[in-house]
Amino acid sequence: MQEKTPYQNLMRILDTKKAGDHEWFTSLLDDDAQRLYEEQHIDAVMQILRAVRIRPHKNTIKAAREEIAALEKEGNSAENYVKIRALLAEIA
Repeated sequence: MQEKTPYQNLMRILDTKKAGDHEWFTSLLDDDAQRLYEEQHIDAVMQILRAVRIRPHKNTIKAAREEIAALEKEGNSAENYVKIRALLAEIA
């Protein structure tokens, strides 16, 4: 996978080109240029999706696992068991 692209570059790649210039569109007639454009576009979309959708879920899972570890250190009790089960369900 390519290295992270700065936000401004991602937005440039994701630009719809509605007011695009003729030269840009004709450059896509070349199969290699079109393939490169499409690969960059898909990579940019995936990076945005990871940042917006996946990262918050990963952070939630990480926080839940840390809380489970803290509860396990406290000792065994019915209350901790219920909390741990709820956190595991949330992770799943």
